[in-house]
Amino acid sequence: MDYRSIFVVRPLDAEEKEYVITIGNHLATEKRFKTKADARRCIDDKNWDLIASLIFACHEMIEAEKTEQNKQKENKETESSTNDNKEE
Repeated sequence: MDYRSIFVVRPLDAEEKEYVITIGNHLATEKRFKTKADARRCIDDKNWDLIASLIFACHEMIEAEKTEQNKQKENKETESSTNDNKEE
């Protein structure tokens, strides 16, 4: 996948004296560039496969943590329900 294609270099004003990098309607960085080529070079200089792999790994860790928390919550609810039944 060409991750660079999600970035758009846009002129900041009608005179096109400065450019910014966006993803959709959001700024990808607050940095401003004098030329379109400078902005494109900033995008191209990144190893997007490495960055995407990092993001995916972080996402997997977050999902695993959520799953573990849900299991712990279910176990506590089951224990509470079992204890309530014993008291009756």
